[in-house]
Amino acid sequence: MYSKCFHLLTRSLIIHISRETKYPPHIMHVLRKSMGHSPFSPKKDRMIYSMPKIDVFHSFFQTTSLQITGSLFRKVVLSIFGLDLLAISNDGEGAKLTSYPNEIMELVSEALNLPNHSSDTISKIMSIRKAKIMDLCIKQGNFHTYTDMNDLLKAIYGINLQGISSLEHAKISLFTKNQWLVKSDTDLFVVYTGKGDVDVKVYPTPYFRQKFNTEEILFNLKEELTTLGYTYDNLKIEFYYKNQTGESVPNLFKEETIGCLRKSITYFLSKNNT
Repeated sequence: MYSKCFHLLTRSLIIHISRETKYPPHIMHVLRKSMGHSPFSPKKDRMIYSMPKIDVFHSFFQTTSLQITGSLFRKVVLSIFGLDLLAISNDGEGAKLTSYPNEIMELVSEALNLPNHSSDTISKIMSIRKAKIMDLCIKQGNFHTYTDMNDLLKAIYGINLQGISSLEHAKISLFTKNQWLVKSDTDLFVVYTGKGDVDVKVYPTPYFRQKFNTEEILFNLKEELTTLGYTYDNLKIEFYYKNQTGESVPNLFKEETIGCLRKSITYFLSKNNT
C-alpha cells in the first residue's frame, strides 16, 4: 500500500514539475551538463525543449553516471514520455503474448530456477507482471545501455519509444496501454488500441471533422488500411482491426498503420495548403 501511494505521489510530482520546465529537474540537470553547462543554468533549455523526445532520452542515458536499473529506466520513461510502465504492469496492460522471446524466457527461467521450455514454466513466467520480468532480466542478463533497455522494453511491453517520439508533430493522437501518449487539440487522426493492443481503431478527430471535408482523405485511407486488414464502419466513421490470434498486433503492423496515416495526412495537407 505504501509503495503504491509513493508511486502515485512521485508520478504527480513529476507531472507537476514538468509543467514549469518541459522535463523534471533530474532530467534537466543531466541534459544541461551534457551541453557543457551548469545543471542549474537555463541557457540551453530552449534547445533541449526542441529536441525529439527520443534524443532527450538517449542523451540522458549517455550522460548520466547512474547505473541503469529497471526502476531508473521506468522513472526516466515516465519523466520524458509520460508513459507509466509501472501502472501498465500493475493494470495487466502491455503486449499480450503467449510467450516472450527465447532470450527473455531463458533469463527469467534461470533467475527463478525453473526448467526451460516446459509448459508450466511458460505459464508461470507469463503470469508475472511485466515490471518484475524486466527487473529479473536486468539482474540476470547484460542490459547496460539504453539501446539494450529499449530492446527489452519492446520485447516485454511491446512499446517502441522511437515510434512514439516520431508522432510528436505528426498530427496523430495515440491512445495505447490505457494511456494517451500523444494528443493535441489540432491532431487530425486518432490511433486507439484496446486492452493488450489486441485491437486497433483509427478515426478522424472532432477537430478534423469540423474544419475539413474528410471524404477525400477517408477515400484514400480506405484502400491503404483495408489492405492491412482493417474494416471500415460508415456509421462510426472509423477503421477497425482485431488480431484473431488473441495476441497483440505486431509492432510492424502498428508501424504500417502509422505509415498509411502519415502518407495520407501529408498529401491532404499539401493539397489543401495547410
